[in-house]
Amino acid sequence: MAATIDGKPITRFASHDEGYVQVVNAVSRAIADMEAKKPQRRANIPSPAPESPMFQTTDMVFIPRSSNLSLPRNFTDLDKDRARREGFDYVALYFENSLDELKNRHAGLEIDLHRLDADSFTCAVYINGSKVGQCAIWRGNQHHGMGDICYSQDSDQTLQ
Repeated sequence: MAATIDGKPITRFASHDEGYVQVVNAVSRAIADMEAKKPQRRANIPSPAPESPMFQTTDMVFIPRSSNLSLPRNFTDLDKDRARREGFDYVALYFENSLDELKNRHAGLEIDLHRLDADSFTCAVYINGSKVGQCAIWRGNQHHGMGDICYSQDSDQTLQ
């Protein structure tokens, strides 16, 4: 049974996120249906002991709760510096892999990605040898804004 509306593959959605949301919603509904059909027992009422331990089961009562509970944490400067570096590395890898996928899907598209150092890279996009867009992405200092990752771009409308 397909989990997306009309059985549409996630790869065919304009935004893969929309497809994943449909799958998560379908799975959530299936779990809720299963829980509604499951006989509920109170945790403090003992179940009669079966004759054989092989047939023993434990019934748990489903209690809705938040799964994202946490206690406040103070991050050290070392934690923050590592998170910035690891975040930038993730962005760079995501960017590079996305460009490779874009190149595989479009004939005549060429990518020139250049890693300047551990904290910056540039990219130029060409269609049939003509540059249609370029950007630079780098780790800035804390005064450049949120997340500490900065970018500049120059693009032509034909890239869309």
